[in-house]
Amino acid sequence: MRSNREIAAEALQRADIRTKKRVIRRKRIAVGSASLMLFLLVILPAADFLNHFEFQANTQGSVSAAEGSGIGGYMLVALFAFALGVIVTLLCTRKKE
Repeated sequence: MRSNREIAAEALQRADIRTKKRVIRRKRIAVGSASLMLFLLVILPAADFLNHFEFQANTQGSVSAAEGSGIGGYMLVALFAFALGVIVTLLCTRKKE
């Protein structure tokens, strides 16, 4: 038969585990929300910027901006790289936890 101290210790341990899970869940929500906000902060202005360009296919099958400066292609690559970085970061964070 277990003593009252053992029963109380188990109850405190279970409560501590629940509290830690709750904190981890809140942190995960905060990181996801912050990543989404940063992603939208970059995407929305860039999408408006890219609307000024006409994209055409080259003979090699790649896409380039028809505007003279050619910065649209660099912006597009930067957006994809940022999105990929966010996805990889979230996946690694979830795997670590």
